[in-house]
Amino acid sequence: MCINDNNSTNSDCSFDDGEEHYKYICLDKNVGCTIIIVKNENYIENNTSSIEDSATKIPKYSYPINKNTQICTNDANTNIKNYCLIDNSIYALDSENKVYCILDLENKEYNNISIDVEDGDYLINNKLYLFSKSGNTKKSIRKRTINDIIAIIKVNEYYSKKINKDEFQKEFLEKNVAKILIYHCKLGNCNATTGNILYDKDKILYCMDSYGCSVSNKNNCTYSGTVIYDNEYKLCSDKSSYYSVSSSSYYIIGNDLYLLNQNKNIIGISSQDGYFINNDNKLVECKMSYIISITCIQSIYTSDGYYQNLSSTATNSLIYCKNKKCKVIEVDNRLYWNNSNNEIIRCSAQFCNTYKLGQSCNDHPNEIISL
Repeated sequence: MCINDNNSTNSDCSFDDGEEHYKYICLDKNVGCTIIIVKNENYIENNTSSIEDSATKIPKYSYPINKNTQICTNDANTNIKNYCLIDNSIYALDSENKVYCILDLENKEYNNISIDVEDGDYLINNKLYLFSKSGNTKKSIRKRTINDIIAIIKVNEYYSKKINKDEFQKEFLEKNVAKILIYHCKLGNCNATTGNILYDKDKILYCMDSYGCSVSNKNNCTYSGTVIYDNEYKLCSDKSSYYSVSSSSYYIIGNDLYLLNQNKNIIGISSQDGYFINNDNKLVECKMSYIISITCIQSIYTSDGYYQNLSSTATNSLIYCKNKKCKVIEVDNRLYWNNSNNEIIRCSAQFCNTYKLGQSCNDHPNEIISL
């Protein structure tokens, strides 16, 4: 395991709150991340909701890592109001008055502009964040770690808002149909996908990847993957057979994995790589094919060990295989692996995340680099 040296100048910034480990990169000629050693008491909140150095009174927008023993910082004479764009990066003040760099942007046109949003889940640069306010003044932002199919409505070209369960109604959906998209999220990292939104007990929106949605009037199985309503919602596997949509959380048609979301009002094709178990308890691998789509194929050679579970909304669930037979298990705070790839699965009580083994300790602090 690599132990991070406090004198390191690595510009990859990581934040560890004891349970979750986030990693963001702020690399830009105007926003270079430099690791420095500071004491927490050097930073106080001023009346403009920015963070300033108590000695110099210069605002420092900081990104704590390794439980605040080091921070990634840049100087800026700009006040933070809610969530600000500063020199190509979004910074956010959390409920403990720490400021986090959460996103690096390429477009410099919108520097120093506040993003004033209401509470809810927002999709920014294909990552899902929860924006919330505690009391009258405290504002927080937290990266979601969900595995699910979601529907979003585009607010502008830079971010979108997740559609809540109580908004799956005819008036709202059909009024905003041109701005709605479906995304498949794995640990809060989301990719656009094709699928259907189910609403008002018998209505359907068909959504095609990043092109938007339209009201579907199909009432028969013209081709595989079609969703129709005929006394119940049905997913067509071919022209003469179908699945009852409520009968399972996922369905396999050809090389596509169709997932039903947790609220059972969206069904979409997986756009994430990973693994799941078919009806014969065999391991199926979903991976990028020809750089344009995810293809899911039953694994011919299954090594004993653990695999990330793509079909479950439970983020602390893994697939365990032995002698080519697989099952889903819940896991706790430890490391897991298998003998077939160069990956480690790090799990906490909340979620599991996969990372590839590194080559040296120079670029993989606090990580295992060999087994």
